[in-house]
Amino acid sequence: MRVLVLKAGKGDSLLLSWEKHHMLIDSGTPATLRKDRNPLLPPIKDIDFFVLTHIDYDHIGGFLHIFSHSEIKSFHPDLRFFVNTPELIRYKNDDKVGYHHGGLLSESVKKLRINIQSMNSGDYFNVDGASFFALSPDNEHLKILAEKWNEFHNGRYQHDIVDDQVSARKKSFSVTSDIMVE
Repeated sequence: MRVLVLKAGKGDSLLLSWEKHHMLIDSGTPATLRKDRNPLLPPIKDIDFFVLTHIDYDHIGGFLHIFSHSEIKSFHPDLRFFVNTPELIRYKNDDKVGYHHGGLLSESVKKLRINIQSMNSGDYFNVDGASFFALSPDNEHLKILAEKWNEFHNGRYQHDIVDDQVSARKKSFSVTSDIMVE
């Protein structure tokens, strides 16, 4: 197996290749999938697996670009698109990156009739001679995330500051973040 870390600027994108297969994990920003930026990237039509870890723009920007500027015949005929927590992709008409771009991605995938396969923690995939194990939040944590996501989406999320206690090997420390929701 070959692993190619693509130039994605502040984004993330990996290409795994084995035998005659290619798997693109995240797509960085739209510029990531340009040949002049990543000359070792095979043609999009040759990539038979896409994986999306989450809907931040620096992970889905390239997918958004190719899905919105292509026809289904531009993709591998057996394309499989694995998406972590696809049920969290929603559209809200505002400037929240995850909502807006997640909604655009969902619309583009539906228009192209690309089948999304859900991916959760512990899922094991044997994909044409390569094995993959999904490391992700488990279903219990995804349920909590979905509830919080829905609260945020519906404007009911009122928690301004999150404090967490982290401990390992008899040592602990507090992690404070400043999540602000208007």
